[in-house]
Amino acid sequence: MLQEKRIEEDNMIKEEQKAQKINKEDEEENEKKTYEIQQKIILEVINREESRQEELIKEELKQKELRQEELRQEELRQEEAKKIEPNVKHNLMNMLSRLKPPNEVRQEEVRLEEARLEEARLEEARLEEVRLEEVRQEEVRLEEARLEEARLEEIRQEEVRLEEARLEEARLEEIRQEEVRLEEARLEEIRREEVRLEEARLEEVRLEEIRREEVRLEEVRLEEARLEEARLEEARLEEARLEEARIEEIRLEEVRLEEVRLEEIRLEEIRLEEIRLEEIRLEEIRLEEVRLEEIRQEEARQEEARLEEKVPEEIKLEDEKKSEEVPKDEILNEDYKRQVREKTKSILEQISFEEIDYDLNKDFSSHKIILLLSPEKTGKTTIAVNLAEEIASRGIKTTLIDTDTIRQDAYYYFNTEEKGCLSKLSSVKILSDVYDLGLEVNKNLKLFSEHKGVDVHVSTDDIIKLVKISAKHSEIIIVDCANFLDSNIVNKLIEMASGIFIVTNKQVNMASRLPIKLYDQRRVLQNKKVDLIINMDEEIDYFKKSVVVNFFKNITSPLYPMEKYTIPINEVFSIAYDLKSIIIGLTAPRQSAIKVKGNKIHAGIKQLAEHVINRK
Repeated sequence: MLQEKRIEEDNMIKEEQKAQKINKEDEEENEKKTYEIQQKIILEVINREESRQEELIKEELKQKELRQEELRQEELRQEEAKKIEPNVKHNLMNMLSRLKPPNEVRQEEVRLEEARLEEARLEEARLEEVRLEEVRQEEVRLEEARLEEARLEEIRQEEVRLEEARLEEARLEEIRQEEVRLEEARLEEIRREEVRLEEARLEEVRLEEIRREEVRLEEVRLEEARLEEARLEEARLEEARLEEARIEEIRLEEVRLEEVRLEEIRLEEIRLEEIRLEEIRLEEIRLEEVRLEEIRQEEARQEEARLEEKVPEEIKLEDEKKSEEVPKDEILNEDYKRQVREKTKSILEQISFEEIDYDLNKDFSSHKIILLLSPEKTGKTTIAVNLAEEIASRGIKTTLIDTDTIRQDAYYYFNTEEKGCLSKLSSVKILSDVYDLGLEVNKNLKLFSEHKGVDVHVSTDDIIKLVKISAKHSEIIIVDCANFLDSNIVNKLIEMASGIFIVTNKQVNMASRLPIKLYDQRRVLQNKKVDLIINMDEEIDYFKKSVVVNFFKNITSPLYPMEKYTIPINEVFSIAYDLKSIIIGLTAPRQSAIKVKGNKIHAGIKQLAEHVINRK
């Protein structure tokens, strides 16, 4: 749960950081867009102002051109008037001179000249006034234009100032909002940090309680181990005494059986020798008869050739004599064969399952006999059933032997009717019929178990011989070793096995207790390829696989505290925790967990099967 919370918090922090990054990028993008908009607005205002100035300049140039055109026309008009006036005056003078005397004419000319000069002066004064007026008006117009430009410049500057003020306000508003957002984010981070620290504190408190509980349990376990050691020491001494007595009884029984077996072998050899001699005698008789028959036929042929004239009656008598001799030998041969068959049948009926040889003393090291071992309840049967199902699905002949005669639950993993067989082993007379007792789950998988409610008593020899017989029919034999089996049969199974899998889990008390219970198997395990299966495996930071493996190193002997031993672990395999798929597989229609849709254990079982198949 803590790991999930931490993962969830890390995911939330990552999402928050990602959101902050996205917000920052959006803000930068918005600022960039705002800056571009501001630049566009400023450029637009400047362009508009420049356009307006250009229009004003064009208007001024146009008015100036019009004014110059008017002045030019006025000058042309005055020049024309000046050209016309002398002619008029000259004509008038001529007319007056003709009408007046010369003195009067001269006076009149002077007067006219004076009047002309006065008019010219007045005209010049008028023109000067007009020019001055025009200059004044031009200055006024230019002043007005300058004032207008200044006013427009002030308006433009005011607009720019207002725009800048607006943008500044918008920027300040964004900065304020960003500060508010950052402050909220900071407060949120502070709140989350406080929550995380509080959870960490609670987790530390919980871990401290767990540690204290583990220390307490360890003390209790050590006390129990000490008491158990004392009890085991007493039990060991008692067992040693009983074992010595049992070994002595077994030795005497073996001596007796050996004597019986030797006597039977001697009698069998005598019987076989008699049979062989009888067969040799019969073969010699048959060969002699054949030789005599060939000689007789040759003589008859020669006699027929030589004595063609003899009476056919003699030949008929000879034929009758021969026909009487041959069936007599054949009848004797058939009677002998019948007697041999009856004798063989009577001998086979007298031989029990435990006494027959069936060539079980040969070396079985070349066969793949896989032993699942654990002195605790760690889910061996679930692994054994699914492993056998996976290997058989690959077309490999597989036999599964469930030695648990108490719980008897291997049948519940297959959608088939129960067929008890372990309880019938001791009643089988012919060993070749033993393998037929098993339940054929499919064409590649056979199961040996017992159904519920049957009282099963299977001897050590029965289980060993069942394993050896199965090796004659299967490529891989998987033995689910019950945790209550006698240490002697477990050691014998370990010696026969080509691969041993110790099954454990990640419970602290289980992982620490299990290696101690393998004390009786410590020596026989030293020279074997031992692999470790962690069943119902879950990722726990403070309890990794290496921690589980370390429990199998430097184990303190439960009987002798000074003695240390190590169980060599070759490889470590994990089977995921998937109780849901196992329960679904046990409901109708029953099936192994690896066939349940969406199961989690198939990957581990598949890896385990490949290891078993590829094991040399």
